[in-house]
Amino acid sequence: MFAGLSNQEQKILRTLLYIDRDELHIIADECCQEFGVTPAQFKGGRRHAHESDARKVFCYLCREELYSFTYKRLGMYMKRDHSSIIHNVKQCGRLLDTDPEFRVKYTNIRHRARQVLHRNGIPFNGSKIPA
Repeated sequence: MFAGLSNQEQKILRTLLYIDRDELHIIADECCQEFGVTPAQFKGGRRHAHESDARKVFCYLCREELYSFTYKRLGMYMKRDHSSIIHNVKQCGRLLDTDPEFRVKYTNIRHRARQVLHRNGIPFNGSKIPA
């Protein structure tokens, strides 16, 4: 894929650039990183606070902030019903208004996700990347 680079160097480059990853994976990865959960925990059914908060931020960013994905599309990605996505979006909005610690984590995720999306040439709401 990258002529002249070793397999290890290519692997590192793919990891940094998120090659073959769509915007949902990129945002989910940033949420997992900030809240310290694995992708399996993120998509799992446990209701621990850090896992459910990561899901809330993911849903809010994908639905309200960076994109306007449908509730159905987000539900399919997370293996949940659309009503769970609606609930997560509403809860995240409430937490952003009332919880300063949550707001800081949300801002960190949004900032990093925008950087990675921009670096990979993936347009999002408010980006200056030509479609």
